[in-house]
Amino acid sequence: MALAITPAAAPVVPAPRPAAPSPPARKGVDRAASTFTAAPKAKPTTYTVRSGDTFSGIAASHHLTTPQLAKLNPQVKNLNQISVGQKLVLAREVVPPKPTYTVKAGDTFGGIAASHQLTVAQLAKLNPQVKNLNVISVGQKLNLKASTPPPPPPPPHEPPPLTGKGVPDTSGLSTEKRFDLYERYIGKFGDAQAKKDLAAGKRVILSLREDTPMTANQPFRGTYDDRIVVMWKDRTGSHVQELRANTEPNRRWSIPANESSKPVGRLADNQTIRYHKASSAKFGNHLQPYGNPYAQRDADRDYRFEKNEKSYNGEWGGQAMFIHRAWSTDTGSQGCQTMDEGRFNTFWGALGSQKDFSYVLVNVT
Repeated sequence: MALAITPAAAPVVPAPRPAAPSPPARKGVDRAASTFTAAPKAKPTTYTVRSGDTFSGIAASHHLTTPQLAKLNPQVKNLNQISVGQKLVLAREVVPPKPTYTVKAGDTFGGIAASHQLTVAQLAKLNPQVKNLNVISVGQKLNLKASTPPPPPPPPHEPPPLTGKGVPDTSGLSTEKRFDLYERYIGKFGDAQAKKDLAAGKRVILSLREDTPMTANQPFRGTYDDRIVVMWKDRTGSHVQELRANTEPNRRWSIPANESSKPVGRLADNQTIRYHKASSAKFGNHLQPYGNPYAQRDADRDYRFEKNEKSYNGEWGGQAMFIHRAWSTDTGSQGCQTMDEGRFNTFWGALGSQKDFSYVLVNVT
């Protein structure tokens, strides 16, 4: 049974928090007349914005916070407005300066080498510009150490195995790695149509559920502890939109259901359902299932779904279990899949112009 929702105003996007101050630069060691060259050179690494990208999504997929990426890109005045083809700086690779020594009156090449714990041959190798080791000039700079190349980048984060329990931690994963992870869920739990849709570049919806009972010790108005993902591939690459969501009824709305003739229910685990876009005065924009998907019912009315409780697709099926918006303080579900207003708006935007969807629901408890 679905719940009436009054559409709310569009969410206010909070301004990004200022980035933490950078640590002070290390000072060179003052040994004899040793100095460091004035300023290190920076080599920028860039990312080209693709269709469907968001500023915060680009930051997360490259292990940056939104403020850090904003600091690297002061040319972006509005973080909510970036254009396809626009280049964003992701990092500045600092090349360490070479320690040098400035020749003073009375210096000899051998004496400079000895005072810096080098052999004459080592100092000569560091300074191939000195053709005659017996002829050096006051004010001339000699290299004391070869430039140290920057350390290699850390190995890329790998997606967790599907054998792990719970909603997977995808922080630190690139968009491609997250897509690969979720594609494995589709491959294992999705039906043939869902796999065909994903391979054809259509948008597919994946839902990862963690069991949350409706017992008295649980939040009365529910909790958003599941994840809904919209994913697709096109000529620009992989796209993944992750959203905190709810896939089960909360206690507030399960009590009246369990006091009626039809006990409260939820969409049954590990099935693929075909949904289509719809709109009504009662729900606003929402997704509605085709046909009558299987729904598991709390037949013993103990406010929890147990493995021995059956699933139905007749009168007790899930034909009225929509995907719709709710509130930040109430999941508003008597069996529907819900998100708060702001996340639902993001979800709806990620669906694009497509009208029909394969929805793969997986229990990861």
